[in-house]
Amino acid sequence: MKIKDNDFICIIPARGGSKGLKNKNLLKINSIPLVLWPINSAKKVKFIRKIVLSSDSKKILNIAKNKIVDFHLRPKYLATDTATTFSVIKNILEKKEYKNFKNIICLEPTSPFTNSKIIEKSIKLFLKSKAQSLVTIAEANQSSPNFLFKKYTNKILKPYIKSKKYNHLRRQDIKKTYFPDGSLYISDTVSLIKNKGFFGKKTIGYLIPKFYNLEIDDKTDLNIARSIAKYNNLK
Repeated sequence: MKIKDNDFICIIPARGGSKGLKNKNLLKINSIPLVLWPINSAKKVKFIRKIVLSSDSKKILNIAKNKIVDFHLRPKYLATDTATTFSVIKNILEKKEYKNFKNIICLEPTSPFTNSKIIEKSIKLFLKSKAQSLVTIAEANQSSPNFLFKKYTNKILKPYIKSKKYNHLRRQDIKKTYFPDGSLYISDTVSLIKNKGFFGKKTIGYLIPKFYNLEIDDKTDLNIARSIAKYNNLK
């Protein structure tokens, strides 16, 4: 397989264990297991030449066996609570069949609504900008540092950012802040290895609507996702 400069390898990390929700990546939304949502989306993107599913769970790998993806059964040391996504990705990129890819995209099963249009727009923005990496972001809104508090042992609340003007702050007067929403990460492989992750000196953000950046961490998130998918007939 001849790999072009604008070809991407897509890595989907899907660990079997989960503290918040048991067997989280096997849970279903609209009858589709979480692990299949990013696979189904990635297959529709022209820039993605190879999809690799990484998991320590044979159940998870078996679910995707008919989806034309490569499988990576993680060694035990990469399936612990302390193992990082970067260490999993690095382990895959070191394999002979994947070494020639210049660009990587990482999709998380816990962000099921990251569809093919979002993925393709993100890749185009990344290529056009000539940045080292790109991450999807969301507006912080209520979680802006300007409106956060610290709680002390006596339950007294104090503003996280010290300011005498706190009681007079209006949201429309505060500069918008953003956070990585965990949906999608892109990098050239050289920068990824150098930075040991997707954040470096030339990382850009791609803002996606709140509807799409839901990340499933607990049962409440799962129920919300199921309601959204059912109402909008998402598959």
